[in-house]
Amino acid sequence: MYRITKHLLVLILAFVVGVSAAGYLGVLTKAEVILAKVFPQIVFSPSGRGCGCNWSQSYSLFGGRYLSESSVSSCLISETRPKPVVAQEEVQSIIHSATKIIKRVPKSKNSYGAEGERIELLYVNNHGEERAKILWYGGGESFFEIDAPTLELGIAFEESKASIDVRAVEQIN
Repeated sequence: MYRITKHLLVLILAFVVGVSAAGYLGVLTKAEVILAKVFPQIVFSPSGRGCGCNWSQSYSLFGGRYLSESSVSSCLISETRPKPVVAQEEVQSIIHSATKIIKRVPKSKNSYGAEGERIELLYVNNHGEERAKILWYGGGESFFEIDAPTLELGIAFEESKASIDVRAVEQIN
């Protein structure tokens, strides 16, 4: 039994090192997405959190890349206009700046249970890199987003995050 456990640990370590090397070369492998689904805590390492009117959680990934999830509120944007209007305009601005809209689902729940429109899109950041966003907007004064190096990795994060949240709620009950 000890040998099997030792071999399994060596296999996982070799897998992680291989995926990490691919990340340092700037190559996202399918193995990284698979690893994210099986061992999200290895791939998505929390690296920073900010909160106030909005909140954001950053995660360090292989190869120095990052992923973030945020709740973006209109409370800091405008104090004179209706907040839902400002939030909707901000979502529309993100959509219009996208290089490609992948998918729009009118009624979808995010990993926290809020229902709204779910939008998958690609955009180019300030460094000229193509990245992906997954947005949810339910008509209120804030929206939720995941910003990831690729859409596949964003979806893997979304799915692993949802499963982690469900397990946490089950443990509380």
